[in-house]
Amino acid sequence: MINTGRFFTAAEFENELNLDANLDVLNRIKEDSTINKDEMIFSFYYITNEKSKIEALSDFLKINEPEQKIIEFNKINSIWELHGMSNPIRLEIDNINEWEKKMWEIGFRFDCKLDGWETTYENR
Repeated sequence: MINTGRFFTAAEFENELNLDANLDVLNRIKEDSTINKDEMIFSFYYITNEKSKIEALSDFLKINEPEQKIIEFNKINSIWELHGMSNPIRLEIDNINEWEKKMWEIGFRFDCKLDGWETTYENR
């Protein structure tokens, strides 16, 4: 059975974006002696309850954010996940917050929740 209900609610959109955590993450990145760059690529993840929503989000990102690469789709139990890679982002708090807020808003338009972002050794 296809679930056509809203996955990412307006209340979650309004209340769950936590940009305050980004400063701590940025500080940990900058304290890492293996990183000596001004920019990094982040892995990002969206989740939703229907494949068609994640596909629509992917199509939008490919057209409107072509520098952000879509890596794969996964289905984990009843949840669909999109994994992508950002364009290089300056390691400054305003740039990171602006990027995350934009990605949060794009996801909401397609009923897909930005489930998080990270940097990995390969992204350095």
